[in-house]
Amino acid sequence: MKKCCKNLRMYWNFGLTEGGWYMKDLPENYEVIHKLRIFIDEVNRMRGGTERIVIVEAYANLSTTFAYYGSETYPVAHPFNFGFARAGEYYTSMSLHSEITTWLEGIPEHAVPTWNAENHDRSRVGSRFVREYSILINIVIMLLPGAPGIYYGQEICMVDGLVRYDQERDTVNLPGTTRTRDLTRTPMQWDSTLNAGFSSSLKPWLPVNPNYWYLNVESEQDNAYSCLNIFKELCRLRKTKTCKHGKFQGYKLSTWIYAFTRTLEEYNTYVVVLNLGTEYEIINLHGQIPNLRVFLKVLIASENSGYKKG
Repeated sequence: MKKCCKNLRMYWNFGLTEGGWYMKDLPENYEVIHKLRIFIDEVNRMRGGTERIVIVEAYANLSTTFAYYGSETYPVAHPFNFGFARAGEYYTSMSLHSEITTWLEGIPEHAVPTWNAENHDRSRVGSRFVREYSILINIVIMLLPGAPGIYYGQEICMVDGLVRYDQERDTVNLPGTTRTRDLTRTPMQWDSTLNAGFSSSLKPWLPVNPNYWYLNVESEQDNAYSCLNIFKELCRLRKTKTCKHGKFQGYKLSTWIYAFTRTLEEYNTYVVVLNLGTEYEIINLHGQIPNLRVFLKVLIASENSGYKKG
């Protein structure tokens, strides 16, 4: 079995998934994945040194999940962090700080933290909460230390689609009996043409979300405050030395206002301020966050923040 998996992986270069409930959270899994990691490292060397990683999707408790990192001398994998994807209640500054620091402080010292807010199994952020929350969560996971995992459509803040029971394709649940995962798997919304520009077929595998005519990549191009353009700004900011290598420090400024800084000696400091609530608040940043310059430049602002870039 292991040999067949290696041969498949060598030839097709794809991911392996669905280990099954019989293998869930077994201690032996770490050894199996460690051997797969060693095999992939060997393939990397054989194919010119291109770096490839092993990612594990484990719906387990934190200690079991953290163990998938292995150690510097016994590397295993990078486990997905589904904390934000599991969230079903609005964050307060305290609960958001706990969500972040639980992972940052719990993983091994050598490990790279991961952050995932959406995936093919979970309802999208804009449907679990409100669409504006999608921008907020994108800002958080893109500017924290580590590696964010971005699900398609997250860049434009797509929401769950509408799929009738007779249109369901999800084979895990019987059609019409429980909540289907198909709602998060509807076609990518590129523009306002047929099937949102995703397919020329008259009937795609899953129906396009009816909101595609106004929520799509093309419609967000010219709006500086759109989810897409904010996401592009976040991608640019992630390339800075500070966001790649800088330290993280979180601040609970009020019940609903949370901030964190990314700092790196001799480079710019970045301050991220988030209003997790629904009301306007006045906050003195200089009184609660040390070592800030007198004047701060706005690099990224959401549409309802009241600020403009510059």
